[in-house]
Amino acid sequence: MNIRKYLINKKLGTFWQQEIFKNLLVTTLGEIGKKER
Repeated sequence: MNIRKYLINKKLGTFWQQEIFKNLLVTTLGEIGKKER
């Protein structure tokens, strides 16, 4: 296993996790906002 490749993949993995988490958060807040109105 190439260490450099591993680190790049790890970095990308955390990046994608953050993006997915942000999208989920925005969606959830949007749903709550609809209910509040």
